[in-house]
Amino acid sequence: MNELQPARCQDSNDHVLLQSLMAISGQGVWAIEGENYQPTTRVWLSSKACGLLNLPSTSSMTLAALIQRVHEDEREAFQLFIRHAVNHATGREAKPVRYRILVEDQSWQWFSVAAQYVPGDAHSVAMLTGIMENIQDAVDQSSEYEILSTRFNLAREMLNDGLWDLDIINGNPMNPSNVFWWSPQFRKLLGFETVEEFPDVLESWASRLHPEDKGFTLDAFGAHLMDKSGQTGFDIEYRLMLRSGEYRWFRARGQTRRSADGTPLRAVGALIDIQSHKDRLVQDEIEKGRLESAAETAKEIAELVSENGNIAAQIKLISLNASIEAARAGIHGRGFSVIASAIRGLAERTADITDQISRLQKRISHKP
Repeated sequence: MNELQPARCQDSNDHVLLQSLMAISGQGVWAIEGENYQPTTRVWLSSKACGLLNLPSTSSMTLAALIQRVHEDEREAFQLFIRHAVNHATGREAKPVRYRILVEDQSWQWFSVAAQYVPGDAHSVAMLTGIMENIQDAVDQSSEYEILSTRFNLAREMLNDGLWDLDIINGNPMNPSNVFWWSPQFRKLLGFETVEEFPDVLESWASRLHPEDKGFTLDAFGAHLMDKSGQTGFDIEYRLMLRSGEYRWFRARGQTRRSADGTPLRAVGALIDIQSHKDRLVQDEIEKGRLESAAETAKEIAELVSENGNIAAQIKLISLNASIEAARAGIHGRGFSVIASAIRGLAERTADITDQISRLQKRISHKP
């Protein structure tokens, strides 16, 4: 009782107050005597409570002054809290409530406040006693955690990776009680939205593996978990069936946290949709085949152009020989000379077309 300042309770009241303090000991204490509280009613503060509010160690204040120290956003709720504690006295400490309270350095600090009301009788005065605890550090830590958690969730959604987590019980990866967690993004990758649609169990994932990929995928996952040396990685590609029934390619990676002896404790990983990458590989193969086919065609054209050039040269030579023979025949070779001239024209035209085909062939051969 020496902690409360100023001490002005009767012996019987001291006994009641002592019981209350024992029930809620270890925190800053405040107390109000009587039943009908007015703005001028005195609130007695323990030295520890004074220290929390940066007040002199022998302070008391009016109820109105205490209420005024509560942040305006929570002031009405604080008054209701006191009224409820008095009107619903159970003999037990009420559940703590959080409020922002102004301390002497003019800063707002978060406090946890609880109260217990003991009605008066013929031998004692009614007493409302309470505790207050500065929880600003805990609130700051919680706020920082919320910020980090929000950043993590946003980054996870932006990266489009489906995260998963496996809590391994008793170091046994095959324990049916192991707890799986599939992230919301993991479900979205497969076309699901809720836990009910895609439960947090291994079978949700394993049952959707492509029949051709299921065996080696489960073997690879098991080998990774069971290797106590931690040398066996988990980074593979496989197909999963979406909710629509379509199969898509995914890349899965995972890491495992282990105890000192290598026993697996927890595994985490990510799933990435690589269907577009696989589609590009298919298109690249198709394009490669087309280019190889074009190159082969160009080669065949080149051979035909070369042969056609030889034929044109031979026709031109025959035409020249025919012209010479027509000239020797004189008047009797005029008709033959006309034919030879026509053949020579065809030979020149053939040579020109051959040259054009040759240029086209070179363009095909060098097309990327």
